[in-house]
Amino acid sequence: MQIDHGSRQPYYAQIVTGIEQDIAHGVLQSGEQLPSVREMARQHLLNPNTVSKAYKRLETQQIIETVPGKGTYVKVVDSTLFRQELREQFTQIVRLAGQRGVSIAELHGWLDQMGEKIMSLVINQLSKRIDHHQTLDGISFEIGLGQIVGVVGRNGVGKTTLFRTINGQYLTDHGQVLVDGQEVVDQPEMRTQLCFIDPLANFFKGATIAQIQWYYQAAYPDFDNAKFAQLLDRYHLTSKQKLRHFSKGMFGLFTIILSVATQAPYLFLDEPLDGLDVLIRKNILGILIDEVATGNRSIVIASHNLAELEGVIDRALMLKHGRIVNDYQLEAMRRSARKVQLVYRDKQIPAVVKQLGHIVHVSGRVIVVVFEDYNAEVQAQLATTNPVFQEDLPLSLADLFMANLTDEADFELLS
Repeated sequence: MQIDHGSRQPYYAQIVTGIEQDIAHGVLQSGEQLPSVREMARQHLLNPNTVSKAYKRLETQQIIETVPGKGTYVKVVDSTLFRQELREQFTQIVRLAGQRGVSIAELHGWLDQMGEKIMSLVINQLSKRIDHHQTLDGISFEIGLGQIVGVVGRNGVGKTTLFRTINGQYLTDHGQVLVDGQEVVDQPEMRTQLCFIDPLANFFKGATIAQIQWYYQAAYPDFDNAKFAQLLDRYHLTSKQKLRHFSKGMFGLFTIILSVATQAPYLFLDEPLDGLDVLIRKNILGILIDEVATGNRSIVIASHNLAELEGVIDRALMLKHGRIVNDYQLEAMRRSARKVQLVYRDKQIPAVVKQLGHIVHVSGRVIVVVFEDYNAEVQAQLATTNPVFQEDLPLSLADLFMANLTDEADFELLS
């Protein structure tokens, strides 16, 4: 199995496809053991959470199975029986289609379209002005299913406004929100494909959990009552409790439970880990990874907790001055970017360092720089500056935040 670092397909999806193809071509046999999550991550230089998400999706599809204490294996399947069952189901569909006037040619066309079309959320040139301030200015991006995307920006940059505008709490001044190619403003029923529970909204503060459940059942036709009840029970919440009695952390936990139960393909979470203790945060992150691993939904998270966000997101949208200034695929960025500590004989920062990199820290003669495309040419130009000391440092999401969203005035540059 190979990972294509130049592909736009998420790494976890490439793992899923690769294992499926290896099984189909006989490279992997029924009952054969797969590498552990850590081993697979080490082999392909990936985040272990990326591999875990891929394995969970394959388990959901009943392609692999994990045996506690032993490992993960290709599931033993009677392929002849499976094909026979699939053929019978397909025959029934073809018969039904013929009875309803659908031709074989149309079915062929649909199959071709299914191979090409993947549901997506498209934000196109979205703009919003609030109190004479251009909070959102021509924001565009696209999110397919099966992703966890982080929206990162400084305080007051417009992250919450972006979520409210996408989800219809604010009217757009300009731009489009399209789900599966349909503009949400023209197709209000498409709003059930989106879910954003505003943490600052007070509509339900006096309501009980049971009353809120009733409301969301009416709003979301696919609301999963069993999942909702299961998660409430897991975290010792009861249907008679009122939101007004919840702590900040408990309200955040309930918001995630309610969002997940809506079964909306696109969930928007604003600071979902804020106020939660360590154990609940870990459980919540597990819930989110499990939900995305099915490949049927995506989660968009705005958070200041960059360390924990980095462990789960596939992609980071950097928001500055109301615009997306960078759209990072994190695994690809870890390969192309480099964080370097440099020490020079005096306190003057060479012009080439400022030109090629982003300065994230200065302390006397010590400079820490992030180079987003660290190649042989950059390395050669850096060598011409004659640093007295040079060292590579681990690169994190916080470093990308500092590199993109801070200005020179944020640092005490000593000359």
